[in-house]
Amino acid sequence: MLRNMERGTGMTGYCVRKPSAAVALLLLFAGPVVAQWPPDENPQFFPSGVFVSNRSILARGYSWFLRSMQEKPLADCVSRECPQVYRVLIETRPYNAPVVVRLWIRSDGVSELVTKVGRDGGHPQILSVSKTADPSRVDVDKFLNLLEEAGFWSMPTEFAKPTAMGASGWMLEGMRGDKYHLVCRSAPELGPLKDPLDFLVVGLAKLDLKSLPVGPRGLR
Repeated sequence: MLRNMERGTGMTGYCVRKPSAAVALLLLFAGPVVAQWPPDENPQFFPSGVFVSNRSILARGYSWFLRSMQEKPLADCVSRECPQVYRVLIETRPYNAPVVVRLWIRSDGVSELVTKVGRDGGHPQILSVSKTADPSRVDVDKFLNLLEEAGFWSMPTEFAKPTAMGASGWMLEGMRGDKYHLVCRSAPELGPLKDPLDFLVVGLAKLDLKSLPVGPRGLR
């Protein structure tokens, strides 16, 4: 859970303090929970204005996950040769283990799928899964069609409805040329995004979110 923290240098050196009662109550009724880790004090992964504030708990927490897992801002992943990139970050339960699935789509139709699973919310940099695959053009086209049918590019970034405690958090980013969009939802509120995300994570990345090697199982 979010805690009052003082950040040291680099990715280590955090001083964790006991959360106040007010913070605890806030988290109890807030939206997607972003784990038991030190929030990123300097998020650079999301364009300004995507969240209400780049210092919001979601922006800081997701930035810390992505940086710990050696990810880059999506804008750094696109080029003339690779004009489309999509990335989903899932904060699973009960260990708050982060899952990243990133799909690169080149202009010639060749694609690369990168999959990473962090051990738990406190150790996202320790990867229990790290693999790449080359999905077929047919499968990539199917994902893109599902995404268009879901209306991803016009969805609001954050969902105002309170979420159930214990629900996994999902964040989907997309960049197509110079157009960027991001949507955050808890699992029960994915709505039309469920089909494209299931296809990306289960169909293409071949992940079973219910039996990931995370938490005690992720210990080597």
